[in-house]
Amino acid sequence: MDREATPPEGFELHAVVGDNHPTLEVLGSDYSTKTLRDVKFGSGDGTVLRTSVLLDERPAIGWSPKLISPIKWKSIVFAAANHMGLTSDRVTLDNVLFNILERPAAFADP
Repeated sequence: MDREATPPEGFELHAVVGDNHPTLEVLGSDYSTKTLRDVKFGSGDGTVLRTSVLLDERPAIGWSPKLISPIKWKSIVFAAANHMGLTSDRVTLDNVLFNILERPAAFADP
């Protein structure tokens, strides 16, 4: 999964990413009490981290202003909705439909 691959011709990869909800990133354990504790939260939809959805490699190799991912995303839509709310958020749905159905040809290819 960590190898760059080109999607089949005519196949586009679009991502809808929750980005405004604290999402568990690191879980710690206390061996003596046999308990788990939240250690660190990151940006996501409350269930899935933004970096996980995008397969963003920057956390492992160092920050960069550009996304580093083996996935060739055609579009990425960020939403303020939580995990289950992504499919019912009107702004998100409008952006997804635009990217899939109405995007002008000038935006189609980088």
